[in-house]
Amino acid sequence: MKMSLNTTEFVPASQIKVPSIYFHRMKTGLEEVDEFFGGKDKAGGILRGGVYMLAAGAGSGKSTFCLQVADALCKNGARVAYASGEEGIEQLAFTCRRLGVKCLPVAVQTDVDTIIRKMDELDLVIIDSFQTLSVKKPMTPRKKEQYCVRQLCAAAKRTHCAVITLCHLTKAGSYRGSTTVLHAVDALFNLHVDEDDNTIRVFTWSKNRFGPTDKDIIIGIGKHGYNWTKTEIEPIVHTSEILLNNNNLETIS
Repeated sequence: MKMSLNTTEFVPASQIKVPSIYFHRMKTGLEEVDEFFGGKDKAGGILRGGVYMLAAGAGSGKSTFCLQVADALCKNGARVAYASGEEGIEQLAFTCRRLGVKCLPVAVQTDVDTIIRKMDELDLVIIDSFQTLSVKKPMTPRKKEQYCVRQLCAAAKRTHCAVITLCHLTKAGSYRGSTTVLHAVDALFNLHVDEDDNTIRVFTWSKNRFGPTDKDIIIGIGKHGYNWTKTEIEPIVHTSEILLNNNNLETIS
């Protein structure tokens, strides 16, 4: 059954059949990473047909994370491809060697329609980065962004191929472009460099339509990439809980 967001009739939620694809997750085999994406046990992993965006500043480790996660998925039998518009093919291959990534198919490809045609053959495509995507028809930058994200979302639901697209943030930590992109994707997660230790990366959720957003993942990083043995899942303590615990409610105006 194909996933669909379209209906014009009001129907009791209990009468709607949930497609089986919602319960089929791709496992990386990295316990904390799978839990971060979906939850514990069977709920964990990347949802087929989901569109994820990873946002962070330049040089923070976005590509490294995605290359290593993609390699782990390949080793578990998933059909994954990595489309880059940020690096030449030789530089990308060199990075893969440094990280120990061997079986992942990679290409320098930015044409969104070409990438979409490949999605029928894949379980996951990673796009590095959204800002480098191109189209054949002349469009304004805003129209191009809207076209790319809408076509990718529609293709993901049609083919059940998940998408992870990388997104660059400005030095101020904001997204430069149409907010349509941020609203259209199913999940948006962010990468932060730890302020006290630049060998630590923290991943947090801004939204996740198909999984929890109540946990962060903390991972150590070095010259050979992320060290999965130095990975922690950390529950988020909400501001309201802190205030209650500290009995500070009376200080709020």
